[in-house]
Amino acid sequence: MRHYIVVEGHSDELLLRSVLPEDVGDRVIIVVAGGKSSALQLANSLSVAKRAPVALVIDADTENADRIREDELDFQDFASALPVETPPVLFLGVPDIATSTQDPDWLDELISFVKKDDYANSNPFQLRR
Repeated sequence: MRHYIVVEGHSDELLLRSVLPEDVGDRVIIVVAGGKSSALQLANSLSVAKRAPVALVIDADTENADRIREDELDFQDFASALPVETPPVLFLGVPDIATSTQDPDWLDELISFVKKDDYANSNPFQLRR
């Protein structure tokens, strides 16, 4: 099954391609949205249209815990209203994706998303930052 990862920009795409293992290359399609709000809309649209696992991987652009929690709750509200069995999942890079890819636990979670078809259903709205 194909998995989709939606990112804000091309630099995010290149970064993720450099850290994801080669053996997941045929399982994942990384889609560049062109900005944070576009990425959220695209992730939700892909989730509905493709009926496939979708991860939204974006920068938090902050280390402020209250702002991060607000972003997570906004995403959860938006994604939980979608008419799909498998909601998109959020991976927040705190303060950015480049920093988070240096965290083995964060990276392991992202790799698990790509490798496991049931990841989103078995980890709904788990906070990944």
